[in-house]
Amino acid sequence: MSQAQSPRNQLIDLVEEQYEFGLSIERQAELEVLLTSHPELREVYLQAVQTHVYLEQMAQAPVAPLVFETIAEEPLAEQPSHGMLFRAFAGLDYRVHPARFATFVITATVLVWSAFLAWVLWPSSQGKEVVQASRPKTSTAPAQVVARLVRSHRAHWGPSIGSTSDGAYLLVGQSLILKRGLAAIKFDQGARVVLEGPAKLIVDGENQASLEHGKLVGKVAGATKGFAVQTPWATVVDLGTEFGIQVAQKSSLGSVVRVFDGVVRVSPADASEPRRPAAGQSLRISDAGAAQLSPAEDAEVSLVRDLPAVTPQQRLIGFYPFEGDAQDASGAGNHPVTVSGISFVAGHDGQAAQFAGQPQSFIELPIDVGVEALPRLTWGAWVRPTRLDRSHEILSADDGGFDRTLTIDTRSGPQAIVATDGPRRFALFAGPKLRVLASRGPRPQLQKWTFVAAVYNQPAQTATLYIEDRAARGGRGALVRDHTDGARIGPSAATVRIGRHRQYVEAFAGEIDNVFLIAGALSSAELETIRTTGRAAIERLADVTKKQ
Repeated sequence: MSQAQSPRNQLIDLVEEQYEFGLSIERQAELEVLLTSHPELREVYLQAVQTHVYLEQMAQAPVAPLVFETIAEEPLAEQPSHGMLFRAFAGLDYRVHPARFATFVITATVLVWSAFLAWVLWPSSQGKEVVQASRPKTSTAPAQVVARLVRSHRAHWGPSIGSTSDGAYLLVGQSLILKRGLAAIKFDQGARVVLEGPAKLIVDGENQASLEHGKLVGKVAGATKGFAVQTPWATVVDLGTEFGIQVAQKSSLGSVVRVFDGVVRVSPADASEPRRPAAGQSLRISDAGAAQLSPAEDAEVSLVRDLPAVTPQQRLIGFYPFEGDAQDASGAGNHPVTVSGISFVAGHDGQAAQFAGQPQSFIELPIDVGVEALPRLTWGAWVRPTRLDRSHEILSADDGGFDRTLTIDTRSGPQAIVATDGPRRFALFAGPKLRVLASRGPRPQLQKWTFVAAVYNQPAQTATLYIEDRAARGGRGALVRDHTDGARIGPSAATVRIGRHRQYVEAFAGEIDNVFLIAGALSSAELETIRTTGRAAIERLADVTKKQ
């Protein structure tokens, strides 16, 4: 009989997948949720990342040719992958693959001792420099969190160690490969960095980093000083300032350091006298280490000093956890204008609002979700129906033109136009042309909690319905996604109703919990984070919205 994976084994699979193939956006979100929900696994994760870094660097160290020839003679299918070696080294739970554990441990041990002996016995004629280069650079000391990825903007990440989700913690030795876009990073000592892709940054410590290529702007506020950035051609140390660096991918172009405020100390790699460019100056450093000082505008380099501000189209505009009342917890102040015929009972998370399935049982919100006000909209909730005898509205702004509505409907087919007495399915209204987009996924179940959400993107003319499949992934659950093109929503009512249509007696019978409305089109990964983390994820979104 199959059993759901333990959180520990889920973590093992995610880390191994990260190093073997790279994580998709959805799997990155799953990793973030796992570490948030299970704090006891964070130390395991840190050890796993450090082990992978150590293994990678050992694999890159020079070893005796005989060792490589011996491994190459083995059949390809029998050679252990990096992930397999990781499992052996990390000492993690091997109940997932018990039959292969012994082989992996033996193979890993042989490779480690081969590498060690090759380093010790490597002929002295190869030179001291080669011997030193063969030593792993990473210490075996416990991994240390020293920075955090605060926020990104249109970021496309390459295969980086660890999570690249917004809010992810960064470790000593962790590399970030940003193919394009922007990312803001906060170091523990107070320095804030804006990284612009394409770029590769390595986190060296709580107050230092290495920029192999790309653009970076660093800012240190207050009395904190000494933030250092190592480049191939120079080391830049902040002396209480804001500065930018560009390191070209072509080594012959060297680096450019530009100072916006204060003073920095630049020590060229050729060990020549350090230079101290000040505000309004730039320093160009050639690949030979020669430094040339000039006014900042002569640097011919543009640097992004901050990420674009979060616009109202990306904010949480309503959050209703129903903890004894129907007040808005988003901070936007969109408290209901009408609360009628509901009660508060035990819910999916804390308490929930109970609707009687009658015309007088609903909540009305002063939020205009029409396409003119919100071209992009995401809304959703956890629902538990107690009757399925007719259509049951969950969220609706429809004034009769099949406007934005999230519902349980009787129409059949993925783009149903003709009303039928078909099975009840989760659905959304997708405009007068397509009318109803009915989910082909899980159907609503009596007395069962289900996460349901809808994403409207009017500029792209798409409507997307997400339904939780509680039985997927061995009981862990997953989102089923239905998508349609050509969705054109017309003008709608200027308010939203929870639990009832505005014109028709399509009233919800059952409980609704944690209703959220977001002015923006969330991705499937972001919705998956909300589904798995629940109220805490929405509250974090509310906190970020308030701060920004």
